[in-house]
Formats: sequence, C-alpha cells, structure tokens
Amino acid sequence: MKKQLFIIITIFLTHIVYGQSSGSLSDQLWDQVQNCYSMIEDVDEDGTLDFDEIINDSKNGYLKVAVSWPTCGCNCIETVGAYKGSDGNYTILKKEEWGCSWVDRISSNRKLLSIFPENFGINTFIPDRNIRIEGNYALFYLDIEIPRIGTDTKVTIKTIPFGMVMENNDILCFGIFQKESFSNCNHAFYKIGSIARKIQNEQTLDFIINDQFEKISTHDMDIIKKTIGDNYSDFKSLSELRMCLKELKQTHDLYSLIEHETLLLGWNKEKSRFYIKEKGNHPKSMTFMEFLIENRYWSVGC
Repeated sequence: MKKQLFIIITIFLTHIVYGQSSGSLSDQLWDQVQNCYSMIEDVDEDGTLDFDEIINDSKNGYLKVAVSWPTCGCNCIETVGAYKGSDGNYTILKKEEWGCSWVDRISSNRKLLSIFPENFGINTFIPDRNIRIEGNYALFYLDIEIPRIGTDTKVTIKTIPFGMVMENNDILCFGIFQKESFSNCNHAFYKIGSIARKIQNEQTLDFIINDQFEKISTHDMDIIKKTIGDNYSDFKSLSELRMCLKELKQTHDLYSLIEHETLLLGWNKEKSRFYIKEKGNHPKSMTFMEFLIENRYWSVGC
C-alpha cells in the first residue's frame, strides 16, 4: 500500500518543468531519477537491491534507471540526458515511464517549446494542413530516445491510447499520464477493439458511423449488441457507440495524414535548441479496422 501511495503522489505532483539542481552534472542527473530509483527493493531478500537496469554515465551526461516490482508486473524507467550550451549551462531532458500508471512523457529543466525546433507542433508531422478538432485535447503524443552518445535525438509521433483524455491546446502533446478527467466513452472504448476483431464486414464500421444500422449483417449486429447494456463497461446505446466510434475515426483520419512518423533532431549548441536534422517516412498505412485492432486501449491499472 505504501508503494502504491508513493506512485500516485509521484505521478500527480511531478511538474513538466523542474528546477535546475545545484552540484555537479552527475548530481543533477541523479536528482532527476530519484522517483524511480527509490522504488528499488530487495525483492528476493538476498541482501542485494534488485533492479532491471542502471546505466550510469552521468559524468558524461547520460543516466538510465529501470526498476520493476511484483505488483501486477509494474515498472518504471527514467532516462535523462544533458545537452551543453555555448554558455556552459546544460539543458536536461528526461523521459519518464510508469507501466501501471500509463505514464510516458518527457520533461526538461527548461520549457519544452523553448528547446524544440521553432514552431514545433502537429504541423511538424502533418505539414501544410489546417487541422481542427472539436474540444481542447490531444490525439497524439511525442516519444523520444535520449542518446547515450552524441546529441542527435530521435522523436516519434504516437497515438494516445484510446480512452485517455489529455487536455491540450494542440492535438500533439509531450506525453501521457492518466488524470481525473475522462471522455464519455473511455469506460467502454476497449469494446470497440473487440468489435473490430470479430466482425466479418469492415463496412460495418462505416454503417455505424453513418447511422445505417439497417445495413449491418445479422452476424455483425449480434456482436455489436453484446457491447450494449447496463453494466459500467457497456455502451449505453447504439447512439453512444456511434459517437465513440466517430471520435476514433477522426483520429484515424489525422493519422493517415502524417507525413513524417519520426524526426532526427540535431542540437544547436549556440542557440541551446534542437533543429530538424532529418525527416522520416510516413507511418504504416492502416485501414480504420486495422487502426482499431492494433492500437492500445486504456484500462484501469491495479
């Protein structure tokens, strides 16, 4: 119980921008991994602390700590890297992952938008598009690989797990973490994945969205009806299912417009800022059905 309480406090009180620590570069990096490092225990009681991996190259600007514990297979990974500016100061970038808490985000000792390329946002990945959606929430998030050697840094745009709500002014955010805000659909989103896997006709998804339920085959309608009910995890009606499926179709339509799934960012030491060094290819093409089957669905962790 203590450990679970600590995780909850850690996740919800950690700020996106944290202060620069005093001391050596090594001390500064170690300060940033203490949340995960403090989870290390002597699980097998052999007198030695157990952890998955620690890569300590902190004196050269890189540190990674990975720990897991036997509660539902939970784990944490914190990786930090230092990027030196021409003034001798370091920009510290951190990637943080907590498996059971659906946390996967990046943070820095500086405002993130001030260190990423100018005008960085969804249009960096979907150029020359006037993108509008209903509501102020993100559909995609940025994943990052902090390098141990050099400063070239790979970033990837990923779809936010279906059912998570990330309030944001841009549809691209810098990470995911479950908050006390939910969509009308997240309680049953995973059942859409079940429908996509079991129906025989891919057009059934379009029939639902277009309110053409009379065109759905008996086989596929029987599958759909099994997701409608009074339980919390059910859709309350066909109309609610239609509304939730339309939300995911909007995400798929935008996913299909992505021109660059990855970017390689170089580090400009004079400006203490990243720039786009290379642009990757578009992501794998997927039909709407494939998109629903292959993506992750948020669920309550233990």
